[in-house]
Amino acid sequence: MLRKDQVELEDDPEMKVRVNGILKEDINREYKGDALKIRHLLHVLVEEYGLDKLKEKVKQPLAGLKVAPFYGCYLLRPTKICDFPDPDNPDYLEKIIMALGAEVVDFESKSKCCGFPIIMMNKENSLRLSGNVIVDAQTQGADCIVTPCPLCHLNLDPYQPEAASVMNTKLNMPILHLPQLLCLAFGIPGREIRMNNHIIRPTGKLAEFAG
Repeated sequence: MLRKDQVELEDDPEMKVRVNGILKEDINREYKGDALKIRHLLHVLVEEYGLDKLKEKVKQPLAGLKVAPFYGCYLLRPTKICDFPDPDNPDYLEKIIMALGAEVVDFESKSKCCGFPIIMMNKENSLRLSGNVIVDAQTQGADCIVTPCPLCHLNLDPYQPEAASVMNTKLNMPILHLPQLLCLAFGIPGREIRMNNHIIRPTGKLAEFAG
């Protein structure tokens, strides 16, 4: 969203003047944006830090853990401001999952919407969207879903029991935020990254790594 705002400000000089007028009045500052590049953690890890250096940090390879990568929509759309070489078929999450020693579970829903943007307007449809994502990952045999988006994590984990009720099916899919998956591979116990605070707690192979 910050990147979207940045592009809109650069493309609309009149808006930039209005925004800077408000900033000047409120905090006596202005937005120039001339040396600012907004980057997502996912891009920084793959393009700047590098997968080889990431592999060197792994203390607990996640061997045997089947991870479904879920991008969500804010990271991929609108495509004109998306940094992925192919927004319709991204693979950065997959590269990180493999670098950590885990197995990638390819599933059709990986680039669909989790439903969060409409949770306050149409809760049932929002829950169906998140439920469909989880059902898809479960069907493909995933042990967990990992997402780089905190809003996706919010809709897929805390709302999962409600989604199960709406879908009239059993859902029990642990949802990890990307930094949590990294921490597990770096040897940090699950309790230290608050995985015990999740609504859907680690089970099976994931529980072995979370401790």
